[in-house]
Amino acid sequence: MTPPMTFRHQALPYGSNAELAAGVLPFVTDGLTAGDAVIVVTTPANAALLRDALGELRDEVDFVDSQDVYDAPARTLATFYERVADHPGPGRARVVGEPLWAGLTPFETLEWTRYESLVNVVFAATTGWLLCPHDTRELPASVLQAAARTHPEVLAADRPADYVEPRDFYAECNGTALPPAPSHADQLRFGGGELRSTRRFARWAAERAGVRGEQAAGFVIAVNEVATNVLQYGGGHGSIAAWTEPGRLLCDVIDSGPGVDDHFLGHVPPVPDRDRGAGLWVARQLCDLIEIRSGRDGTLVRLHLRLARV
Repeated sequence: MTPPMTFRHQALPYGSNAELAAGVLPFVTDGLTAGDAVIVVTTPANAALLRDALGELRDEVDFVDSQDVYDAPARTLATFYERVADHPGPGRARVVGEPLWAGLTPFETLEWTRYESLVNVVFAATTGWLLCPHDTRELPASVLQAAARTHPEVLAADRPADYVEPRDFYAECNGTALPPAPSHADQLRFGGGELRSTRRFARWAAERAGVRGEQAAGFVIAVNEVATNVLQYGGGHGSIAAWTEPGRLLCDVIDSGPGVDDHFLGHVPPVPDRDRGAGLWVARQLCDLIEIRSGRDGTLVRLHLRLARV
């Protein structure tokens, strides 16, 4: 009897074009032979290299530019989940996924390493197979070390996996307290079951930061979803602070309730029989990043929205 297919998540460190091809080509060709759907998400240069190496088989592979997928961790998780979990078969969905690490701030790098760990949670019940190339010529040592801790398998003899369970890795990412909102931040208190003032505040903060159209509407919805959680689970009242930093609009939603179990909250796509997490999942889709710190004294949810470069 053929054993059932289970989710696999592998890191592929490579230090040359030849090593990249040697790692990716068997993954792709074996998948095509097995009748799997194969998606390759990488840079245009690497896509050209792999297309040439595949020859006539290249037309059977769905190539996607990394820039079109790796824009925000939560949205990337949702995009891949839709392709993997909803794959109708036969076979499984195989994804070559190469994130873009260049130009990230330390904070953004941390959140993308968190993403790589969360993949193991979000896709655990699927039959998907993700292969994640990491260019050892370009990436900092910290990213390569994190890859060994977030991927159960590492395809390199000299780089064994040092895998850390996602719950523990997630807690490490939350190990540093968030700095408070600056004194010049605009602030609002809310409660009493009424959220119209929070939506007006969020809309005003977005407009003041130069955010317009669908992005502004999405920001208002995200703030409203988080504030709704405060009313339902966080003691019924809270406060909001909004401010801008270079290239970014930030918004804190704070309550003094009993705290929440933040592990993976809002990262896993909601299911009908789960009461909590749907609002935060929506908020994560509409913002670029969301940070959460929670304890006995309450919960802070910090929303990040990238601002268009002028």
